[in-house]
Amino acid sequence: MPGQDIPKTVTATPDGIPTVTVKIEHNTTPVPHTDPVPENGKTPTGKVINGAHKSDLNQTITRTINVTTPDGQTKTITQDAHIYRNATYDDVTGEVTYGKWWIALLQQRLMVTHQAKLRLPKKRLRMV
Repeated sequence: MPGQDIPKTVTATPDGIPTVTVKIEHNTTPVPHTDPVPENGKTPTGKVINGAHKSDLNQTITRTINVTTPDGQTKTITQDAHIYRNATYDDVTGEVTYGKWWIALLQQRLMVTHQAKLRLPKKRLRMV
């Protein structure tokens, strides 16, 4: 790790060898959402990677919108938002850390045509 003062040589004396502490960092492996860890994935040291699987990195959120037209008909529109995030796992412990969520695609947009315009009352509405 940077910032350590590690001696280049250590001298053994009749009193023993002085203690030298060397701090190390674990190596990590990035996991892109397009290449998740298999369900039985393990680190190079054999630890189980508890996370970064497909369902941990990729989600679909569905919104259902019911539109009532002026003629009383109801039209149902669904919108899917695909979200994803990337992860990193510790090669020694298998601990997983996640990045932030991103929106991948909005498949269908709500389209209101001139035939299905909503009629609003002319008087003011009061919020309660």
